[in-house]
Amino acid sequence: MTEKLATLKSQHLLLLIPTLLLVFLAAFVVLQTHKQADGDYVEWEKSGGVAGLVEFLKIDSDGSWTFARRVGDRSTSRSGRLTKDQLIQIRQLISNSDFLNLEEDVFKPKAGNFDYFSYRLKTIIDGKTKQVTWVDSWASSVPLPEKLLNLQKQIELFIAGELVA
Repeated sequence: MTEKLATLKSQHLLLLIPTLLLVFLAAFVVLQTHKQADGDYVEWEKSGGVAGLVEFLKIDSDGSWTFARRVGDRSTSRSGRLTKDQLIQIRQLISNSDFLNLEEDVFKPKAGNFDYFSYRLKTIIDGKTKQVTWVDSWASSVPLPEKLLNLQKQIELFIAGELVA
């Protein structure tokens, strides 16, 4: 009887060890994925114009955001947290724009142009960093990619609707 009990215990132990290894492996993968996502963020900056506008928006992977705007001597700032759906929406906006695959990183103004806005968008998504700077399309020395202009418009609509009430 004790031999059978010992055999059963060892068989259960043999089944338990691989199961525990799989659980630990799954936990490790989940932690690594979460750790990588913790570094994700989006930064948006718009500056220029006669009045000296500066807007800055940073959205972290946890949904926390900071927005600041300065026009001349007047400054305002806000902060808050986006919903999970809003975070997904921002990520899809960037993904659908093919922003991470843009060939050019800098779009400079034509010589002699003044009073335009400059833009900067920097993202770290899934460990991939991308930063692009550009100016208003009318002031750019080269045609701007349509997908970049659409992304700019969507971000500005998001800021106007969600952050600058």
